[in-house]
Amino acid sequence: MTSKQIALLFVFLGANLLAIGIFDKYIVDLWGCAICCALAMTELLGHARKR
Repeated sequence: MTSKQIALLFVFLGANLLAIGIFDKYIVDLWGCAICCALAMTELLGHARKR
């Protein structure tokens, strides 16, 4: 990772923490849901490719 990518990552994480601080429960649920959906899709695509 370049220093620019690391800086962007920190900005992204900082923005997330700020958003979580403001919309605590809502944002956390949204992120959790998005991550679960992404994992489920990855699993489904992985199984589909194996066939």
